[in-house]
Amino acid sequence: NANAARMAAVAGAEAGDCLSYLRRLQDAAAAYETALAHVPPHTINPTVATNQLQLGLVRQRQGQYVEAAALYDAARRTFETLGEPEGVAQAWRQLGLARKLIGEMKSALDACQKALYLYEQQRNRAGVAEVLGELGHLHQVLNQLEEAVLAYRRMADLYAELGDGRGEEASRNKLANVLI
Repeated sequence: NANAARMAAVAGAEAGDCLSYLRRLQDAAAAYETALAHVPPHTINPTVATNQLQLGLVRQRQGQYVEAAALYDAARRTFETLGEPEGVAQAWRQLGLARKLIGEMKSALDACQKALYLYEQQRNRAGVAEVLGELGHLHQVLNQLEEAVLAYRRMADLYAELGDGRGEEASRNKLANVLI
């Protein structure tokens, strides 16, 4: 029964969320995998993509960066098929983080730039600010210091507009570290 499978998938995802919060990562991964297994093959829906993102986060926290990147990419493709730009942006951002952890800095930069574009299109200023922080760091690692400065300045300005004092302070500290 399709309804029972859907309910089992949702329950598995909820269990995964709770276990992840408790830092029981192996159990959380198993719960997300179970949730994904309850969905019929080739099913395209936001729940599948969200579970892929969540399992990717767990795998990333476990240090399994290549698997995390593959899960983020699968989630991105699902969100693209669904026409969900916010989900696509989130998946690109996570993919950028995973690629950075793998050591693929230029690929990480490309993924984060795609996330930035989508967040800008959605007028998601908090998402833009977060991605600018990643871009600033990536530019800094790649010794593209002018680009890093621009990203951190824009990030600080956005956090100031959002009334996020901590975010603004952290951005300005990162900016200062580049300028020193």
